[in-house]
Amino acid sequence: TSFRRPRLPAQHRPRPMCWSLPVSIAFAAVELVALVFLARRCYLESATNEVVAHQRYVIPLLVSIFLIEAIEAGIWADGDGLSGVAEAMHATCSERNRMLTRMAGVVIFFQPFIVVFACRHTGYSTNCELLRIPQHLALITA
Repeated sequence: TSFRRPRLPAQHRPRPMCWSLPVSIAFAAVELVALVFLARRCYLESATNEVVAHQRYVIPLLVSIFLIEAIEAGIWADGDGLSGVAEAMHATCSERNRMLTRMAGVVIFFQPFIVVFACRHTGYSTNCELLRIPQHLALITA
């Protein structure tokens, strides 16, 4: 007799992943458009509107989000080097995948600092005072 694995009910079967290279590229493109729009707005309209001028501090956050998406696209570009979830516990990553993952880690660890920095420099003195210590803590923990 042969041992056969029982078939899982449909709700418990692994689904194919919906994130892929085209999805990462599409999100990176949308984030790049948002980044260009904000940068253009901040540097062309800042002379007429102080609030817009302070929005430039959000640009580093948008850059970090774009970088994560671009790095993920780089990981997805080498689809042969990726393992399924079940096999990932026993698989090793390619050197390229490890390098891109480390780059993503650096960007992710600096995101809290970037967010607090943007909030602190909104042009309101209260924010500047209240967020001074959190900004330094976020930098230390990055």
